Amino acid sequence: MGGYYEQGRVGPQPDCGAARVWYERAAAQNEPSAMYMLALLKQRGEGGFAKDKEGARADVMKLLPKMRAEAENGDVVAQLLLAGIYASSAWNVKDNKQCVYWYRRAAKQGCAAAQDWLGDFYLHGHCGLPKDRFMAIEWYEQAAASGFQASKDSLFSLVARDKSSGSSDRMPLVG
Repeated sequence: MGGYYEQGRVGPQPDCGAARVWYERAAAQNEPSAMYMLALLKQRGEGGFAKDKEGARADVMKLLPKMRAEAENGDVVAQLLLAGIYASSAWNVKDNKQCVYWYRRAAKQGCAAAQDWLGDFYLHGHCGLPKDRFMAIEWYEQAAASGFQASKDSLFSLVARDKSSGSSDRMPLVG
């Protein structure tokens, strides 16, 4: 519910204060994703928090073992969050191998967001992966097949780029 308030899906505009209330309720029940979202609010100074990057970093460091345990047990949300933590330099634990590892774990379970991230990484050669257009297309196609709009948009962009350049490379299939 906190995410709905934070994104403005409840009410006329985003409400990080209300999001914080919901995240705190879930965090009180030991929900790692809610704890992580509270750390993000603290890092950005939103939801009534004073901006506190170091405090947020400390919160995330305390949360890592629990999040890792849940991710290892197959929790896709924990895998996504862990990958995001390792992808970002904000937490001072940037680790490309761990980032890709956790996105792959989530992607293999059918998580379209993770599949889309892997497509982006291959398309642009990020997080230690080589630039590989065909691997990018494969990941985008998997995510698009489950209806993930960002991947559909990426595939359409690749098709448009191919048509404008006259490329005869394999065209992505968009469902």
